[in-house]
Amino acid sequence: MKAAPQSVFESETTSLAMDFHCRDGRVHGFPCSHLLYFLHETNPDAELQPNAPAERFLLSFSTRDVILFGWRLKMLVPLLCSGRLASIHAVEARYYGLTRETPFVCEIRVEVPPRE
Repeated sequence: MKAAPQSVFESETTSLAMDFHCRDGRVHGFPCSHLLYFLHETNPDAELQPNAPAERFLLSFSTRDVILFGWRLKMLVPLLCSGRLASIHAVEARYYGLTRETPFVCEIRVEVPPRE
């Protein structure tokens, strides 16, 4: 039986950068020192769309916002706070049931933050 795809990879030591692998093949990378703040919250679209991911996680870097959608995303907080979050891969939502004890990311969006 094939192993379930993994969304989150952590570093054994402190990471200098984080990379985000989108399902379209693009990989975005950001220095950890450019992370301004993060926010974990319920996905507001989850009530409107029955198959939408339950959670949303925003990582605000100095030049871009990275928005993750998935399940068990609160488990990313200790990895971020300790500097061990190295890589996040978007995995098709159909594999969600195969992973029970780790964060699962099914969508990654990289956007220019709105100007105030």
